[in-house]
Amino acid sequence: MHNNTHPVNRAPLLPMHHTPHNVPVQPAFLESLFDGSAINGMLHRSTHRLIDRDASFSQSFGKMYLRRILPANVPSLIHLHDWYHTLLDTPTLFILLCIFALYITVALVWACWWWLISDRCDLKMTNFMDAVLFSANTLATIGYGVPDVYFNSCPEALFVMLTEFCFTLFLDAMCVSLVFLRLSRSTRRGLSVLFSSKAVMTLIRGQWHLLFQVADCRSLQAIDVSIRCYAVRHVKDARGRGAYFQYHNMRLNHPADDLGGRVLLEVPCLVTHRLDAWSPLTPPDNPAASVSNTFRYPDVLQRAADYDAGNRYVANDELPTLQPSNCPPHRLPGGSVRALTQDEIMKFWIESSVEIVVVLEGIEHISAGSFQKRYSYRPEDIVWNEMFVPLVNIGPDGFCVVDLTKLHDTEQLMPEDEQGFPPPASIH
Repeated sequence: MHNNTHPVNRAPLLPMHHTPHNVPVQPAFLESLFDGSAINGMLHRSTHRLIDRDASFSQSFGKMYLRRILPANVPSLIHLHDWYHTLLDTPTLFILLCIFALYITVALVWACWWWLISDRCDLKMTNFMDAVLFSANTLATIGYGVPDVYFNSCPEALFVMLTEFCFTLFLDAMCVSLVFLRLSRSTRRGLSVLFSSKAVMTLIRGQWHLLFQVADCRSLQAIDVSIRCYAVRHVKDARGRGAYFQYHNMRLNHPADDLGGRVLLEVPCLVTHRLDAWSPLTPPDNPAASVSNTFRYPDVLQRAADYDAGNRYVANDELPTLQPSNCPPHRLPGGSVRALTQDEIMKFWIESSVEIVVVLEGIEHISAGSFQKRYSYRPEDIVWNEMFVPLVNIGPDGFCVVDLTKLHDTEQLMPEDEQGFPPPASIH
């Protein structure tokens, strides 16, 4: 296998070559778009990737590179009124140090009270250290070694002992819950979910589709896993001003988002989004387009696949707007679009700084806690006219074998592949 420069204009499906873990090669005009030299007066600005890729195997820790500017009093309100979750979000070592410091503080505070009532209650303490040790005994319910276990019938001792005992019960319960939640949290479960490091764009029955892979490397699978996608891009408002990092929902054909976007991660899943008239990845057309064949905020987001399957009703008075002669240049009946060239799509993506954000959520089966895995794709992470290699095979013993070492690998597409989807063992 070897690398080959991807063609810029593409009407038919052309064969492409692949290299495992290859980096997409962009045409010269796209290189000028990436450095901004081909953009004049557009919304494009150099932006940082929204979601990191700092984990091994080109994966993400789910960290979002996002800075918030809050009003002056908001951070203090957050920390004061929700101190428990603020503490839970801190590192485990910091929580343990806080617990250790809190127990010492409680012992010292009540030691002062014990020291003040030592003579009256016949505790016979000779120095403050004796009071600290006595307070620690009460804190840990170890037992007492005082001359009079009834504290000389001193009511002050009863008050100090009960208050320290009650406060210790509350402190023990809080510390146990903090440590338990930190140790049993399921947020790290998402690290075992793997995404392909690149997405592919290919024609399927004349329509562009975006595809990427997701798989789980654990044998004990998560429960009720679902996936959704967003296109984050820069847009212009009605006044022509830039509105940056606006997110747009992406309808999924597989797994079908109208069925909840549920995925079964025992075998790899090939997530598919069709670039139809409502897709946020499709270059917009003129403002005169009908809402029945294009998306206009705040209308309901549609799918061309529903129209193709006969599941979407079109009113008779809207039919003339669906005729090809009345549609904008690249719009077709039912919300389909003609096969735009790679140039047109990539130019729109780069000018609007598109980043496709993927969110996968599920339930960890042991603790029954929910987890989330986030990943993203930018234009430079997308290869054209290729497809992922099959990951699933049958072993010599007849068992199902999933080879995740090839998760990022793609291979060339031949013209006949356009009608032969899905590829073997890449979709379920």
